[in-house]
Amino acid sequence: MIKRVAGTAPEKQPEQPEITCALPDKPRWGERLARNVALAGLLMVTVAAMRNAELPSGGTVLTAVRQMIDGEWDGGALGKISFVGSFLPETVAVFFESAPDAALTAPCFGSLSHAWTAEEPYLGYAGQDQQVYAVAPGQVMSVYHGPEEEYILRVRHDDGLETMYYALASVFVSEGDAVSVRTCLGRALPEGVVIEVRRAGRAIDPTALISERTGSAP
Repeated sequence: MIKRVAGTAPEKQPEQPEITCALPDKPRWGERLARNVALAGLLMVTVAAMRNAELPSGGTVLTAVRQMIDGEWDGGALGKISFVGSFLPETVAVFFESAPDAALTAPCFGSLSHAWTAEEPYLGYAGQDQQVYAVAPGQVMSVYHGPEEEYILRVRHDDGLETMYYALASVFVSEGDAVSVRTCLGRALPEGVVIEVRRAGRAIDPTALISERTGSAP
């Protein structure tokens, strides 16, 4: 509005500044792809560094992470033990599963009685003398009683694998014991022993990793 005063020129109101809004450009498809590839490369380099980095105790950073993820089992829940579960997202677990395959030895002098399947992810063996051996060097982590008073044994190996031994009638080792492929862990029930192999908390098919136990019992 312009006001007029006698003897003076009309007074103009100050002009309002023009307001503009600049919207950020959307990242182009190529830029997004390049960024994602760079992030994936950085993650792979980090995982590779973790594999090779050693802790003061002699273990690797990757092993320590696995141990934190796995945790210890609750003994009160043993009656509800089921053959494995997935504790890691698929996109993370793939880095753990890329570790080199370990050589394993059959847990007894006998024959395979149950093949590994996705629905029943374990191996069953019928032994000649019911003696059950460790499939690889490692350390006994836990010894449990199963739902029907059978023993269940958990062994952790240096290569990041874990093995579970089910249907044991007796156990000859204790928690914390170091074992080798010639260590007799215990005796199986007449039906045979059942073993499960895990990597990073996930059941894996160990069929291609296990070789027949040869020779004779120690």
